[in-house]
Formats: sequence, C-alpha cells, structure tokens
Amino acid sequence: MTAARIETMTCAENAGWAGDVRAWANMETLGIHDAACRVAARRGNAEAVRAAARAALEVDRCHEPAYRALIWAHACRGERSAVDYWFRQCRRNLRSELDLHPDPLTIGLHTRAMNRDDALACPLS
Repeated sequence: MTAARIETMTCAENAGWAGDVRAWANMETLGIHDAACRVAARRGNAEAVRAAARAALEVDRCHEPAYRALIWAHACRGERSAVDYWFRQCRRNLRSELDLHPDPLTIGLHTRAMNRDDALACPLS
C-alpha cells in the first residue's frame, strides 16, 4: 500500500486497524494496573490497590481481576458493604456486557470476605 493510499483510507477501512491498536493498548494498560495492584498488595497498601484497580476498571469495566483486587482491599479494611458493592458491580457488568457469571475465584473471595475470613489471601499474588 502506498503512502498516498494510506492518507486517503476511509474511516471504515481504518476502523479495523484502529480497533486492533486500541485493544492492544488497553491490554497493555490493564497489565500495568494489575502489576501495580500486585506490588501494592505485597506492601500491604490497600489504598494503592484500590486506586490501581479503579484505574483498570476505567479501561475495562469487565476486568474481573480489578474487582477481586477491590474486594480484597476493602475486606482487609473490614469494609463489608464495599466488598458486597464491588461484587455486585462485577456480577452486573459481566452479565450485561458479556453474558457471563463471575469466576469461581471471585465468588469464593466474596464469600470468604463476607464471612470475615481473617486468613483472606490476596488473589493478586
């Protein structure tokens, strides 16, 4: 394809390529947010975990690892209403956007957090 042809590509012709680049960039961004969550969790910094997880959800509101990070971070602080809120958000977004149910790992984490399991392991490590 010549440079002149690239300059005159229609929006429809360009949409597939742009969509691929956008998807790649989103996956890379999610990977960075997930890594930030893991580092913050290892340091015991629940606030930083929450910030990184929320940033991930701004990229993809169906990114289930971010919901698990939020559930864990709020459970560590004893915030059971927030634990339940984020689980319900996860379930609703997965159902409405992808017609899926939460992963068993997410369901188990939510159950243990709501039962005040003191040995709640970080799902990110």
